[in-house]
Amino acid sequence: MTSAPSASESDIKLDLDLAERLCRQVDWKRPEFARGPLAKKFARGDWAGAATGLVRHLRKRRKPDTGYSLKFAAALRSGASPESLAQAGAALEAALAVDPLTTNRGSPAVAVDPHTLILAITGHRFERLTQRVIDSRPNWGQWGRCGWGTCCSINRCLRALFPLPECDDAHFVPLLAFLVEQATAEWSWSHGWDEALLGTSGHNYWAACYGGLAQAGLLFPEFLPLAKFGSLLPGWLDHELNILMAPDGFTRERSGYHWGTADELFDLAHLAAINGRKLSPRGQARLQAMAEVDWKVVTPDGDLPYVGDTGHRRPGCLLGRVRLHAALAESGESKWVAERLEPKGTAKSDSKTVAKTGKGSRATKIHIAKKSATLHHLGRDLMPVYRKLKAVAPKGPDTCLPDSGYYFIRRDWSPTSDYACIDAGTRGNIVTSHDHAAVFHLLLHSHGTAVLVDNCSGHYGDNPARTWRVGSASHNLATADEQDIVPFTNEWRWEGVVAPAVQEWVNAPKYAYFSGVHEGYARLKPAVPAVRRKLFYLRGGYWILIDRFTAASKEEAHTYDLNFHLAKPATLGEGGRVATAGPGGNLLILPVAGASGEAALGPNPHPLEGYENPAHLRYRQAVKGHGLFVTLLVPFEGDRPPRTAVKLVDVHADERNVSPWEATGLEITHEGRRDVYVDQHMEWVLPWKVGGVEGDARVFHSGVSGKRKL
Repeated sequence: MTSAPSASESDIKLDLDLAERLCRQVDWKRPEFARGPLAKKFARGDWAGAATGLVRHLRKRRKPDTGYSLKFAAALRSGASPESLAQAGAALEAALAVDPLTTNRGSPAVAVDPHTLILAITGHRFERLTQRVIDSRPNWGQWGRCGWGTCCSINRCLRALFPLPECDDAHFVPLLAFLVEQATAEWSWSHGWDEALLGTSGHNYWAACYGGLAQAGLLFPEFLPLAKFGSLLPGWLDHELNILMAPDGFTRERSGYHWGTADELFDLAHLAAINGRKLSPRGQARLQAMAEVDWKVVTPDGDLPYVGDTGHRRPGCLLGRVRLHAALAESGESKWVAERLEPKGTAKSDSKTVAKTGKGSRATKIHIAKKSATLHHLGRDLMPVYRKLKAVAPKGPDTCLPDSGYYFIRRDWSPTSDYACIDAGTRGNIVTSHDHAAVFHLLLHSHGTAVLVDNCSGHYGDNPARTWRVGSASHNLATADEQDIVPFTNEWRWEGVVAPAVQEWVNAPKYAYFSGVHEGYARLKPAVPAVRRKLFYLRGGYWILIDRFTAASKEEAHTYDLNFHLAKPATLGEGGRVATAGPGGNLLILPVAGASGEAALGPNPHPLEGYENPAHLRYRQAVKGHGLFVTLLVPFEGDRPPRTAVKLVDVHADERNVSPWEATGLEITHEGRRDVYVDQHMEWVLPWKVGGVEGDARVFHSGVSGKRKL
């Protein structure tokens, strides 16, 4: 490497090869350069002078607007406590210590949150950060290495640090050189894109890489390779928002990658807007829907629902985003939910960092000063907007993302609420490669505590643990013949498509009800053409879970399993009764005799270090023909389960006692109260008599309607 002093400080060295390569990609014919001193330095081969002078020019110009300013940095630093400054420094030092060649997202140093960078950066640390980028140079322009996510990270790094005087001009050269080299490689690769990477199929790659290059093109049109990508805004972004995100605002990738993808798209849309490149009304509507996602899906403990490839649980990680998007999208519902789940959120601590909210996402920072709270995002203080925003109560406690297939049921909006998430989305097309074979997967919180949970994504690669986690049995759902609902050839590709149908979704003041069916086992021999899941919730009471298998032949044998994954210690008792224990909310699981199976409770078969590794509870029945599981799920607090019992009772209809598979009748005794429940699975609306109660409703619960229809 040949080095020479930079134009600004003699003790800072510049890689002349990088400087030359960068300078040769500049459009020196632009009016601001033509026949000027920088163009003359370039003409005579003064690479150091031309490169550092170019950076100085870029940092001084006001347009394009990077979104960050020295004024913002000063305010951020003045409002930070000594503790938050120390935390920021430790975070940056930890990132600088990581070998950049061990990651497929480039140097971890550039991925540090911009606000952390502003708080922690010094001249020496910036020099080390730059060196980390240079160290990763063997990966520049390589598919799946530095390009994946690094373009966005380096842009954020440049934008945050450009205004800061302690960051020397010379040290920005490698960051800009990376973007230029990556843009050259990407433009070449784009000529060969096929349908495996176009549109929804290339999902998070488009946002994480092309989005970063579009930012770079907007900010640095002086570089010829970047200028091509600058033309992507706003049209390409407008187009991609509607391809990559469903109308309900959730990624079509249907996994924990949603939050990282959404972050990149929000960032790009904001940068485009402040530079006069506004989206169409359709694109704006899609951004609004994306901003509304967080308050709709948030769990009582402030976490996100873990579906598909998502990391381990992080209670509280979504609260900052809910508050942030209240201000960004001026969403009254977001503010209302944030303040119910964290009533004293802006005064709880001197400084708070909200953790990463999904694979590929970055941390959202809320910096809280001692006297006045501030909500910082991409160089803006949004707290004035947040304070003026009127909180608006949602229409009810239940929400859904109907296009994506996520349904959420709650007792209320408190941090101690019962909560369920049902995943009823389509699986099998390439865009769902980060999803799992988990149609009708159920996540459940009892009194604000997660009890039925996901097993997360685990370590990627061809290994038994990863295969198990992608498969159906590692989720809270029912399976047939120990097969996956959607078969897959490897962790990224499916053998077919399963599109479940949600046939009923009711959210009434006293109860909620979900009914859906899928045909994932129609491929089996002998076939099981349909599997239905129903969930009835008596608010403040209990859940009735029904899993119903329709077999093609009444004579052929099948093995049906009902799987639960418990995040808390549990005891298996008589008749398959299971109760969890420990602080917070717990769950009593009561299988209904005559509609259950043999119970088995064991440890996680593929535990992960540093994860809660939920125990696996399975109910199995080996029968001929159809199958039926009916299970009562009773939330409670403390160590003593409630006094609850449940049994099947005859349903007299059609001038006979029908089978529970045709119409399920239950008698439930809970804390001294007797309830009767009827569910006519054949879609009948026939008159019936059950346990001294009569009616003709297809779905009936005496605690809600007495003798009336639901």
